[in-house]
Amino acid sequence: MHEEADGAFHCPCHGAMYDQQGRVQRGPAQRDLPRFQVLQRQEEEVQLVAIATEAVPTETVQADFYVFAADVPGIQHLFSLAEGETHPHVAQQVERLAVADPFAVARFWFDRDFPWQHSNFASLSGYSLTDSITLYHRIQEDYIDWAKRTGGSVVELHAYCYKEAEFPTQQALLTTFERELYEIVPELQQATVLHRELVNQKNFAGFPPNSYAERPETSTAATNLLFAGDWVKMPFPCGLMERAISSGLLAANEILHREGLQRRSLLSVNPQGMLQI
Repeated sequence: MHEEADGAFHCPCHGAMYDQQGRVQRGPAQRDLPRFQVLQRQEEEVQLVAIATEAVPTETVQADFYVFAADVPGIQHLFSLAEGETHPHVAQQVERLAVADPFAVARFWFDRDFPWQHSNFASLSGYSLTDSITLYHRIQEDYIDWAKRTGGSVVELHAYCYKEAEFPTQQALLTTFERELYEIVPELQQATVLHRELVNQKNFAGFPPNSYAERPETSTAATNLLFAGDWVKMPFPCGLMERAISSGLLAANEILHREGLQRRSLLSVNPQGMLQI
């Protein structure tokens, strides 16, 4: 984001303009920038909390069924806010949910393209942080359009379940990502970085040994409460975002079934094979 002479802010990625309050002055952006409050600062770390731009409704919502669809920290926070009696077994299951090691994603905008003979999403090995690379300027329409206009490229590196002790700061993550990107794509060493972004979160579901038996399923012991998320126990193989989406479909199917309606067919891999009994 670059500040212009008149005080407005220009996004170099897509060309949108914002005023000093983050309100859209010119598209293609359709929404104002989100606002955050700084809770605390510690060396290179900043803790932020989102500022609601609209009034949060406080009325009680009555429904026949409730589907809680959130990550592990979110679902545990919801249960911490519960009033009255909660189902003890369900509450215990939620309390025992674990969170995996953190993940980080860095995205870079460059002023030029580069030759690439591999898949536009490729898994990698042998690097201290990076485990995969994605060429967004070749797979996503808005980035493809931007690359055609500018001749640039947009590259994203992933690091799932990295060790916090080895990369304790945001700067350590970003510096390592950039160094390893130049090792993966040497041609970019001569390019100019137009913009870079880093996302670093710790909310993926953890699956420690012996946790399967007590992992919550879509349907719970609380008759009108259903769960969806990447942490839900599933009846077929899936993980990450596929597990979150599939558990949501199972929750919808369960509601349809209880209402006497036809459930949607969900297709998956065959759980049995030549080497299974």
